[in-house]
Order: sequence, then C-alpha cells, then structure tokens
Amino acid sequence: VARGPTATVDDVAVATALFSGVVVEVAEKDLDAVTAVSGSGPAYVFLFIEALADAGVKAGLTRQVALRLAAQTVKGAAAMQIDTETHPAALKDQVCSPAGTTIAAVEAL
Repeated sequence: VARGPTATVDDVAVATALFSGVVVEVAEKDLDAVTAVSGSGPAYVFLFIEALADAGVKAGLTRQVALRLAAQTVKGAAAMQIDTETHPAALKDQVCSPAGTTIAAVEAL
C-alpha cells in the first residue's frame, strides 16, 4: 500500500487489513516498480517454470511430470528464500557443487 499525504496510521491499518498475504508499505513514487515486480512477476515465473519443464521434456520426462517437478521446485526455492531471508545468490551458491552440472547450467544462463 502507498500512504497518501493525508492518510493516518489507522487508514493504513484498514487498507492493510483488506488484503490477504504479505502487505508492504511503499512510497507512492514506487508503485510502478511494485507493479513491475509483483504485478508482472508471475508472468516471469511462469515463463521460468515453462523453461524448466521444457528442459525436463527434452531430457525424456513427460510434460505432466516435468511441469509438476518444475512448479514444485520453484515453490520450494521460493519458500526457502522467504523462510530464511537469505540472499538468492547465497542460496544458489549452496546448490552449486564445484565443477558440477548446476554451476555449468548457471554459467550457461
């Protein structure tokens, strides 16, 4: 939510109560950036899930299995970042083994 110039703390509390999930207060000038991340972000994530699933299909998985694995991978990774509040780069480094396939794929990306 963005607090207007005449909004009170109570006004913000009422606005926040209208939403479910995570609500953050930002300056009004940042609303376009919020739209880019939160409003458009799901499309980027869906594209990523599709790309992961496509790679799974290319490697021999059925589309159904590949999509399920890709979506659950994104769900688990997002939950880990949210729960730990660890920077994504640090989490990525924890998954990448020296000279392993994950770091090779990260380099290709």
